[in-house]
Amino acid sequence: MGDPETQPIMLRMKSDLVALAEHAVNGTLDQAEVDWDRRTALGVVMASANYPDTPKLGDEITASGSGNISIKVDNLGDLSMDGTYRVKEGMYNFAMGPIKQPFHIQEGGAITWTGDPYTATLDIKTYYEVNANLSEISPDKLQGNSTGTNQKVLCYLGLTESLMKPTIAFDIKVPKADESGKALLARITGEEDELNRQFFSLLLWKRFQPLKGSTSVGGSAAMDLVSNQINSMLSQVSKDYKLNVNLDADNLTGENTMALGVSKGFLDDRLIFTGSFGVENYAESSQQTQSAFIGDVSLEYLLNESGTVRITVFNESNDYSIIQDKNLGLFTQGAGLNYQENFSDFDNFKFAQYVLDVFRKRESKKFPVKRKKRQTPVPPKKEVVLPK
Repeated sequence: MGDPETQPIMLRMKSDLVALAEHAVNGTLDQAEVDWDRRTALGVVMASANYPDTPKLGDEITASGSGNISIKVDNLGDLSMDGTYRVKEGMYNFAMGPIKQPFHIQEGGAITWTGDPYTATLDIKTYYEVNANLSEISPDKLQGNSTGTNQKVLCYLGLTESLMKPTIAFDIKVPKADESGKALLARITGEEDELNRQFFSLLLWKRFQPLKGSTSVGGSAAMDLVSNQINSMLSQVSKDYKLNVNLDADNLTGENTMALGVSKGFLDDRLIFTGSFGVENYAESSQQTQSAFIGDVSLEYLLNESGTVRITVFNESNDYSIIQDKNLGLFTQGAGLNYQENFSDFDNFKFAQYVLDVFRKRESKKFPVKRKKRQTPVPPKKEVVLPK
């Protein structure tokens, strides 16, 4: 279609493009009749530095939407624009150093002009989706079964203020995180340095990093890097199943672990199946090495929508570390009822408040129970037949 200046004009053409292409091939384009839409078409081309030679590429917004925009050109050739463009969908190509990542634009964003086309203001929110493991942030604080697998993480990037030099803000959301995960995310998003560190870790390595000041026990950086690359590829295999690998080498205990994990949610993710299968090698003595099969399986059912109350059935491989009894057997099975809740102070501890409400007066209850009023059905009226 030629230069980009012609593209908005092509959208106003009513004639069949294929027929015109045939005329062009046959050399009879001068005989073709073209029907045009008489409405105004405008194309604005913003060229990068060094264009048309090798351009300097940076951030780029490609979006579709609608808006009422007034464009004027005065007698001196100065262009002015007024109005708001509402974004329906689009992509934001984020570029910073070695990071080049496309972000999806959320519907409802806006670009507003109030005169100078270059001084437009932005109010756009974009996101990038990745599968990551929340337990990597702080394993000692996330001990629930659901936190040990990859789950959907949304990396949000907000663009505000000037179009040419926008202010960028980061955020991280995990839609299906449990109460412990939400509390840990709140800690991350409350500290700008920690938020930036985790945000770029998710973009570069598709994983969280341990919190500053904490240490990761065992393993090696090389094995972690290999695992990250494999998990990044596995995350693209299926949206229904979550797959991950665990490659670990502990120089202190001599343990080597190779395992493949799978997770699947059923019944609108109220029933969660998690499995991990592989081989663990451990040193029984200075000269002998033993191998053990890893067959960890757990089945969780969320009794309430928030997931604070769960029924769990599990089969876990025993970890033969140097501080554990060697006569435990290969596996440990169990089942139980699990309740977990995070709270900032005692007033927000819902379980305790529900218990205390039993002893409180009705007007002092924190969570009063709304009882339905009993309604007595009214019998239908009988028809009375009068004698003639």
